[in-house]
Amino acid sequence: MGLFSRLENQMRRAAVLFALALIVSLFACGGTTVVPVGGGGGGGGGGGVGGGSANTCTGAAIPQAPADVTAELTRVASGVTVTQVTSLPVSGGSWNTYDDVLAYSPMANAMLYNYGGAPAAIASADQDGASAQVISGAPQGIEVQVTIDGKFAYYQGQNPDGTADVYAVSLSPGADCTPVRLSQLSMIPVPPAAQLIISTSSIDPVSGHNVIAFSEGTILHRVLDDGTELPDITLGDAENANVFHRMRLNPVFSNILWYKRDQPLPNPNGEAEPEIWVVNLQSPNTVYSVTGGVPADHNSWSNNGMNIGYIANGFWSIANVLNSQGSFLQNGGVFTNTEIGPSNGSFTVDFCDLSPDSSVYVCAENYQAIYLMSLDGTQTKFLATPDSDPTEAIYNGIPKPRFLDMQHIIFSSDRTGIPQVYVISGFTTTF
Repeated sequence: MGLFSRLENQMRRAAVLFALALIVSLFACGGTTVVPVGGGGGGGGGGGVGGGSANTCTGAAIPQAPADVTAELTRVASGVTVTQVTSLPVSGGSWNTYDDVLAYSPMANAMLYNYGGAPAAIASADQDGASAQVISGAPQGIEVQVTIDGKFAYYQGQNPDGTADVYAVSLSPGADCTPVRLSQLSMIPVPPAAQLIISTSSIDPVSGHNVIAFSEGTILHRVLDDGTELPDITLGDAENANVFHRMRLNPVFSNILWYKRDQPLPNPNGEAEPEIWVVNLQSPNTVYSVTGGVPADHNSWSNNGMNIGYIANGFWSIANVLNSQGSFLQNGGVFTNTEIGPSNGSFTVDFCDLSPDSSVYVCAENYQAIYLMSLDGTQTKFLATPDSDPTEAIYNGIPKPRFLDMQHIIFSSDRTGIPQVYVISGFTTTF
C-alpha cells in the first residue's frame, strides 16, 4: 500500500506541474462561465461542436479509434471482450480517475475519463469508445468524477491566474458542455498535496442538490452543484494538522464522510497515514477510526452507505459503520471489521469495488488480473490480464477497475507505454 500511495501522489504532483506549464498559453482559447450549474441549461459559449452521443452535451470531438485488443492480452476469459477505447498518444495518455468514483452517467449514457492532452482535459464517450469528445473546453481539467445522480461531470479546473477550483459540466441532452466554476476559492494545494482532494458527491437532503466536499490542505470545504457554498469545517482527528489524502462523502447520508490524511512533512512522495477516519459533519470534533489502527487503504463505501470496504494485508475487508438511519454502529467503541477475501487463495487484492446492483465485486491484483469476487469472498472469476507495467512506474496506468453498468467494466493500463482506457464486456456475474 505504501507504493500505491507514493505513486499516486507522484502522479498528482506531475499532473499539476504539467497543467501549470500549459494552461497559461491556452486559456484564451475558450471561455469559462461562472454561474450556478443548476441555474439553467445551455448558457452560451464554451466547447466546440461535433462530438458526443445523442444523450449528452456537445463538446469538441477527438479522433479516438476504439479497437478490440482481446487477442493482444496475455490471457482473457472465454467469451470476454476487451476493447481499448482510447488510442491517441497524447502526453499523459487517458485514464479513469479511481475505482470507487463514478465514471458513467446512465442519464447521458456516457462514460467519463481523463484525457491528457495539451492541456489535460475531461472527455466523454459511449461505452464502446465511440463519440469521444472533450467536454471541459480549452482550460485544463483533471480527475473527473460523475455526480451520484448522473447529471454533472465535475473536476479540478484551472483558473486564469493558475489557481484551482472545482468545476462542473452539465451532461444534460442539449447542453453545450460549458465548464462552470462551482467554488470561488482560488486554491493552491498545500504540500505534500499536489492537487485538490475532491470527494464523491452526495445529495443534500435540504436543497436536493449534489454536495461536493473538497480541500486544498487541511480545511474541509463544501459546495452544491448550483454554486452554493456551505460552511467550512475543521475536523477533530489527531492528524488534523496534516493535509487530506483522500475523502469520500457517503452515497446516502451526505453528512457522513470517510477520509485519510497524508503523513506530515517532510513527505516528498505524499505517503498516506495508515488510518481511515469517519465523521458526522454535524459533529466534526468527534471522529472515529474505522479499523482501530490497523493499516488500511483503497477504501470505498458500499452502495447502501452502511459499510466501508478496504484493503488490509492484501485482502478485502468490510467495516460495519452505519445503520439504515445513518447512525454509527459501534460495539464497545469500535466498529465490527470482517475479512472477506478472496478466501480461496486464487488472488490478492489491490483494488475492489461493488457492482451497481451490489451483487458482486470487481477487483484487481496489480498488473496480473482483473477478476470478479463473490460478496462473501469464497468465489472468484478471472476476466483478463491488464498487462500494465509491472514496475507500476506510472500511477495512472495501474488498473483500477470499476463497473460502468452490469455489462461493462472500465480500467486503465499502460501496456502500450502510456495509460489508455479499456472496457471489458461479454462477461457474466454468476460463478
